[in-house]
Amino acid sequence: MSGESPWWYVRHGHHDRARQSLRRLARKVGFNQRDEDRTMALMIYTNTLEEHIASSPGTSYFDCFRGTDLRRTEIVCMTWIAQTLSGTVVGGLSSYFYVRAGISTQDAYSLSWGQTAIGAAGTITSWFVLNKVGRKTLIVAGGMGIPSSPSLATSWTAGTMILLLSATADFSVGPVVYTIVSEIPSTRLRAKSIVLARNAYNIINVAFVNVISYRQLNPSSWNWGPKACFFWAGFNVIMNVYLWLRLPETKGRTYVDLDILFANKIPARKFASTEIKSLSDQKDLLGGPGGHPSPDVERRADGEKEKTEAIRAVETENVKVG
Repeated sequence: MSGESPWWYVRHGHHDRARQSLRRLARKVGFNQRDEDRTMALMIYTNTLEEHIASSPGTSYFDCFRGTDLRRTEIVCMTWIAQTLSGTVVGGLSSYFYVRAGISTQDAYSLSWGQTAIGAAGTITSWFVLNKVGRKTLIVAGGMGIPSSPSLATSWTAGTMILLLSATADFSVGPVVYTIVSEIPSTRLRAKSIVLARNAYNIINVAFVNVISYRQLNPSSWNWGPKACFFWAGFNVIMNVYLWLRLPETKGRTYVDLDILFANKIPARKFASTEIKSLSDQKDLLGGPGGHPSPDVERRADGEKEKTEAIRAVETENVKVG
């Protein structure tokens, strides 16, 4: 029912099938033949470029840990780990948390329903804010503190803070991670990089987060109650420092742009400000005289008319580090 990805067809040289898949996935209105040709040209060029700059032309899991792809794999894995270490598990156990904070079971049930609605609204809102604010800006989280002396006021304060935590998470670190992990990897290794990142998330979530969180809230175990949020606030600080230093901003970048930035080892903090001018002048990247593709790339493209036309088409676009 879903069909194959046009990127998969491009990687395997089935350009006609890639066009058919692209037409099926594209919007019905406003996507003309010129848009189709430009999209295909960019996809073919991106694949050719990645074959050339990669340490290995392969697409195995091992290739995710070679050359510039190692940095990209690290970022997607750590980004998903940051999500599960941000304290969102407290929101997932909210009903139990509310009761442990001193709220009645009936009110805890009502708050849980409200939390679900707030989470849905936050996720939908992120769709419209993502491209305006940027991925890196949105993936933030915070901590909270609750006094030790229980009272009705502090109980409801704890409940309100959990609602705020869930709203913030479902607006930022929750949905934005899925965008980041699909944009950071190279197109040739995207699927395998996402698998590695999700498995890193699952390992940390099952072996650490789930075990710790139940012990924190269980009165017969550690019995931390609302103070458990201080623990996750500490992880938020650590992961936010990592994300600030290592996570690049991908807003407004094509896959070709990202390939060039990673290949040139641009620091994460400079991704958003680095100007991409003309790929044809990128001598270090393409390796040929005058900025044209190296003989190795020419040999790969020899006899493939569509690939050569794609390279020429994309070279006229503004796609080179300044």
